[in-house]
Amino acid sequence: RGLRFHALANPLVPIRGVVEDGAVAWHFPARHALMLPELDERLYRTLIELQMATHHALSRDVMGPWFQPDAVSVSWPAPPDAAAWREAFGAEVRFGQPRCEMRYPAAWLTRAPQMANPIAAEQTSRECARLLQSFGGGASIARRVYRELMRTPGRFPGIEGIAGVLCMTGRTLRRRLQAEG
Repeated sequence: RGLRFHALANPLVPIRGVVEDGAVAWHFPARHALMLPELDERLYRTLIELQMATHHALSRDVMGPWFQPDAVSVSWPAPPDAAAWREAFGAEVRFGQPRCEMRYPAAWLTRAPQMANPIAAEQTSRECARLLQSFGGGASIARRVYRELMRTPGRFPGIEGIAGVLCMTGRTLRRRLQAEG
């Protein structure tokens, strides 16, 4: 649900959820991947920091206060307040890394949210889907692929890259595009 409805929270910063090496990682985009010409380094950092803080707060609200990342990585050098980062996330924070990400144990995927209520979850999902549909998030797969291709003029990501942004595998994307003709 976090990936499916992410555009409702922050459409400027696409994220990817990846399961690898016994961990679940939220990958946040590199500055150049956002393709916003006016985006300087300070604004980029602010967007990523805001997105990470939002994910951290929402995850703890849903799962409980025990839900802390194992590690947080960012691509920029350590700021003067680096110690505050560890305190805020309750985890080791690595600066100057190749990518911005938050990692959690993959075993946590089987845990139920502390506020799990099937009726509320269904109603919330239905309303989020309606909102997403109302501003184009429910467009056809072909239309969504087209938007991704046009988002990065002159650079065309491969099918696996586009599939990742759309939260599916390349095989699923091919199958859905074929079904749409």
